[in-house]
Amino acid sequence: LSALVEHASDGILIVGADRRISYSSPSAGRMLSRAAAEIPHRLVADLVWPQDQDRLETARRRVLARPGSMETVQI
Repeated sequence: LSALVEHASDGILIVGADRRISYSSPSAGRMLSRAAAEIPHRLVADLVWPQDQDRLETARRRVLARPGSMETVQI
């Protein structure tokens, strides 16, 4: 599974309930013009355009309402 994520062309971020990124795939780093190692521990909102903040917050609330679930957000 890790090889699949590491080589995926989609950018993948894992974000905790505290809104901080715990994992960033290499593709996400390239999409954000940053090294993937620079992204974890940052607030995900700091990397999202203002016009996409509402979609991000809606997804976060859905996940918090269903512990153990995950949500895909395309931004």
